[in-house]
Amino acid sequence: MLRRIKVDKNIERKITIAFITSTSFNKKIRITYKKEYIELEYARRIIDWSLQYFDQYSIAPGIHIQDIFDIERPSLKEPLADLVELFLLDISEEYERSEQLNVDYLIDQTKNYFRNRALEILFKKGHKLISSGRTDEAERLLISHKQVSKVTSGRFDPFDPLAIMGYGFSVNENELFRFPGDLGDLLGHFERSWLVAVMAPEKRGKSWLLEEIVFAALTTRLKVFWVSLEMNKTQLQKRTYQKMTGLDAIKSQDCGLPVLDCLNNQDNSCLMKRRTCDCEAPTDLTRNTKYKPCTICKGRSSKYIPAIWHTYLKTNEMKIKLIREKVKSFTRMYGKNLRIKSYPRFSANIYDIVNELDDLEYSEGFIPDVLVIDYLDILASPPGSYKSEREFINTTWKMAAQIAGEKNCLVITADQADAPSRGKRNLDQMSFTDDKRKDAHLDMRIAINQTFSEKQRKIARITNLFHRHKYFHPEREVLILQELSLGQPLLDSVWWNKKFEERKED
Repeated sequence: MLRRIKVDKNIERKITIAFITSTSFNKKIRITYKKEYIELEYARRIIDWSLQYFDQYSIAPGIHIQDIFDIERPSLKEPLADLVELFLLDISEEYERSEQLNVDYLIDQTKNYFRNRALEILFKKGHKLISSGRTDEAERLLISHKQVSKVTSGRFDPFDPLAIMGYGFSVNENELFRFPGDLGDLLGHFERSWLVAVMAPEKRGKSWLLEEIVFAALTTRLKVFWVSLEMNKTQLQKRTYQKMTGLDAIKSQDCGLPVLDCLNNQDNSCLMKRRTCDCEAPTDLTRNTKYKPCTICKGRSSKYIPAIWHTYLKTNEMKIKLIREKVKSFTRMYGKNLRIKSYPRFSANIYDIVNELDDLEYSEGFIPDVLVIDYLDILASPPGSYKSEREFINTTWKMAAQIAGEKNCLVITADQADAPSRGKRNLDQMSFTDDKRKDAHLDMRIAINQTFSEKQRKIARITNLFHRHKYFHPEREVLILQELSLGQPLLDSVWWNKKFEERKED
């Protein structure tokens, strides 16, 4: 009972915050709300103020709730006024994150809570009426509850004008983040409720790209839960700190950092006056070369042919002091929105991850916008019998898609390509392992293509093998630049150009 009371107070706190910070939440839950559903007196009062503001201005009050409180405070009794003040002081971070609020998930939670509260109130009032012989009133109470049940059921009429207005308001609400540059143009936005897989053969950088996704989400102030069955705690910390510092965790080193260039610049065939270099690229690279890479025409002219140059620099060893400074700066700008859990391979199953999500929500109020699982196929078999390994894997992927839908979050995992793909230049839609039914549960499948020569040059190619919601073509590729020794899997990106390979072969 004590746990139930705690959870109820927690959800009432979330509901109150949503009324303050989210216009979309107000718009979608306004018709469902009744004051009697909220048990906490200070929460009822704040919600009343928020709704009055929303009804007048058609927007959530946000930071103006403090101004409303300052006006209303003289009319409140002292204990209630103190509770309101403490609550408003405690939610300053939610003001900043209001645009990333997981509205649909919170609406589902709110409607479930309101449905339970409506039943509690119905049974309590109905029992009193029947006990006092007022049966007719009890029946009218039941009829009234049927209308409440209709509103909180989640069903909707797509032809209802209110439903149409709600769609127009929230059409881009599920978009979370996208990669910068040409890679972002290829893949588009990642969205809530999607299950996405990153596929490649062994040692082609799947985990590195998942980490890049983690930080792309964090720099959009999204909450991320990163589950790894590939790396232990120390390895995960090393990867995280490398990404933040751009340094090797062990030693200082000389590093050939890949940068974009143009083939016409490298062979000195470019005649553009804006060109940043006036000489051909030397075949014997030295650190004192006068040659400079040029990307003036990138995105502006069809004459631009992407090429790679390596700029040499000396990096320092990563020190604890520097890590502290970088972490402090990062969290000040983007918040402390990352939680990581490491399991040994085959030691945890999909239900363990569900339990972790529930515990995060209960103990910390942490609801991930992005769940990264590295990776689903090396989870342990959950309780129950499966006819085959393929059947177990299919069930695991199906449950991952279910988590994405129920939690209204983006779920991203890695997927191993089959053995024949190791020698291929490009993966294709038949390069999957174990069970082709995986694609039935996916919203997007991203492939990492990389030859041995490209690995040496610190580049890889990304393509979209499958997308449920937008046009895709598996032969459209984006070249990405990497320096994995410094924890940088995505330094830059550019659309792949066949002329690069043709010129390179010549």
